Amino acid sequence: WLLTGIAVAPGGPAGASYFWGSATTMKIAWALLGFFLVALHLYFPAPSIAPIHRKRITWFFAIISVILTCVTLVDDLVFKTYFSAYTGLNYFVYGFFAVSVLISLGLLFLGFFRTSDPDQKRQTGIVLWGMALGFVPFLALTLLPILFSLPYLDGAYTSLFLILIPLSYAYVIHQRKLLKVDFIINRIVVFFIMGLLILTVSFLTLLVAATVLKSPALMPLIGSAVAVVVALPASALRDKANRWVSRTLYGSYYDHTSVAGGLSSRLAQALDRDTMISLLTNDLAKQMGIQQTALLLTNGDNLDLQRPTNNEVFAAKLEDELCQTLLNAQAPVRALNLWGLLPDSCQMRWRRFAWGELFVPIIFEGRLQGILILGSRIAGDIYSDQDISILATVAHQAALASANIQLVERLRGLSQQIVRAGEEERKQVARELHDGVLQTLSFVKHSIQHNHELVGYVDEIITTLRHIVKMQRTSALNRGLAPALEELVTDMRRRAGENGPEIAWRNRIGEIAVPDEHATAIYRIAQESLSNALKHARAKDIAVTLAQENGKIEFTIEDNGIGLPPVIASEGHYGLIGMRERALMIGANLRVVSDQEEGTRVVMEYTPC
Repeated sequence: WLLTGIAVAPGGPAGASYFWGSATTMKIAWALLGFFLVALHLYFPAPSIAPIHRKRITWFFAIISVILTCVTLVDDLVFKTYFSAYTGLNYFVYGFFAVSVLISLGLLFLGFFRTSDPDQKRQTGIVLWGMALGFVPFLALTLLPILFSLPYLDGAYTSLFLILIPLSYAYVIHQRKLLKVDFIINRIVVFFIMGLLILTVSFLTLLVAATVLKSPALMPLIGSAVAVVVALPASALRDKANRWVSRTLYGSYYDHTSVAGGLSSRLAQALDRDTMISLLTNDLAKQMGIQQTALLLTNGDNLDLQRPTNNEVFAAKLEDELCQTLLNAQAPVRALNLWGLLPDSCQMRWRRFAWGELFVPIIFEGRLQGILILGSRIAGDIYSDQDISILATVAHQAALASANIQLVERLRGLSQQIVRAGEEERKQVARELHDGVLQTLSFVKHSIQHNHELVGYVDEIITTLRHIVKMQRTSALNRGLAPALEELVTDMRRRAGENGPEIAWRNRIGEIAVPDEHATAIYRIAQESLSNALKHARAKDIAVTLAQENGKIEFTIEDNGIGLPPVIASEGHYGLIGMRERALMIGANLRVVSDQEEGTRVVMEYTPC
């Protein structure tokens, strides 16, 4: 930027009298500046081309820059042709600088589109926006009106916007150093951009109107100034500008109302631990622009780290000094204050969380349920009082969610015990029927072979009992899940008869290894779904598909029947509730999609252990 100043400052004297070699100084500065611009953008904000190409480009522009500098010195000081205002050398120097600017812009765009690092992409975007906002006012308010012989704003004023270009570079380079005044800069930029946009749009609009109506040339300037004064206080416009500026400068934006309300509402609806963990770590971090988070939840008398990176296990006793300090505080505590209250031994135990900027306790009925640890912000290490108030609200809702989830887990555990007990009873009944009643009936059948009427009657009883045994516990499950499902489809075809729906079986993965309990749960879900489709769907076709994608088993039963009634589709009935309970029991995801007169689709996604 010093070189830029040297290039620009002698411009007046150079054009007027060529005093003290100002023209020579100016041309040398422009020639050197072209080289430095390209060299800078080969590496800033991030290298965008291969090292070998960077080296070649750097040497090429350095040689051209040195040649132009030497030729300028010889031409101006030896041959003294600089008194001619427009020599061929001038065109070479300024042309070289113009080409350097274009190549620098190209490197910036190349880096913006090539980099996968969000921070580098954001920094490059800040520089590009700084260039655009610096050049656009001069172009729109001065240069274009001059070209079309329209009233224009003096270039002495619009050229002041060019200061945005070095400021954008400075902001990116020294962003970490500017964080202490970052919010002040944010608000200044917001109001500046709002004023600039309103001024530009209103000036161009009024300029067209003034030209058509042949109004005084000052009217567009006065009108646009009035428009800025009137529109600048508008909260809706300011909010939109604030969103754009925050996303450009920091890569994220959040408003306090949406975080406190939206996140708390979703936490209130969370009924499983994974959902709560995802909301408190991933979603909260994205909305508030937090770089790193960690969550610890109670497990008996300990706090266990959830979803640890690199599978590193961490646990702390609830009696730990840090836990007790947070429990006594009953509110989020800044790390700087917290570390000062803890002994060295405790700090050593928690040293892996030294990156934490804020520790948020999750407390329910006077008991610590967890600790949410938040790292530095994308916008810096500043957590305002309003931020802490939001996090306290979120932590309160998280405590309620944690208590609800623990209750649901206990009820679900009881439900699983009931389901397992029911399955054991089914197995016992099946064994007794098979080993006792069926054996006896087979003996009776053998004894009355001469009475064909009684034999037919006994055969019917034996068939019915075998079907009941199969419903209790199919022996095909002993051969694997896929054969059991295929046999189930065959039995359902037999039950449907000739006038029933066509049932198609598609096995796209072959045999799969599934624990017995999980295979039984999947079989029961399929059994219930097919029974419902046969009894209530009035379908012509039913498709049963077993497939695998991205490591997940997907089991689908789809019919083209009348669909589920709205009440059952929204609230479910005993059969649907049982299916969902079995899916939850094995960690599967069950979806029931139904449209009136368009059929029903039951999809279960299951990840094998």
